Amino acid sequence: MDEEQQIEEGDGGDKIPAWREVFLYFLFLGFINIGGPVAQITMMFNHMVEKRRWLTKDRFIKIMAFCHMLPGPEALQLAIYVGYLKRKLWGGILAGLTFILPGAIVMIAWCQQDNTSDGISSFSLGAMDAQPI
Repeated sequence: MDEEQQIEEGDGGDKIPAWREVFLYFLFLGFINIGGPVAQITMMFNHMVEKRRWLTKDRFIKIMAFCHMLPGPEALQLAIYVGYLKRKLWGGILAGLTFILPGAIVMIAWCQQDNTSDGISSFSLGAMDAQPI
């Protein structure tokens, strides 16, 4: 197998995406991060395994098993792991940042505009009034 073919295929025959593709995909995920970790991980499986072929199904399941063992948000860990797997250290950093930054920016902007006079946002007040169904 020649060097050019190895660069294209990566480990286990799965595709190595371009930097731009990694950036845009995880940014896309960051903007549509609705539904919690189960929905995010399902969406990642559909895109990374079935559509983009970045990973095999077996590799994805093994990565998820590893992420389940770690404390913290599984979807973010999965994004960082896949970014690292595909583009090494900077790929992991890029994937993690683009996955969380859109939501963080929206929350910061919302809190900056939505503060009441006593420093408690209306979002916090509404969350305190929420009742379980």
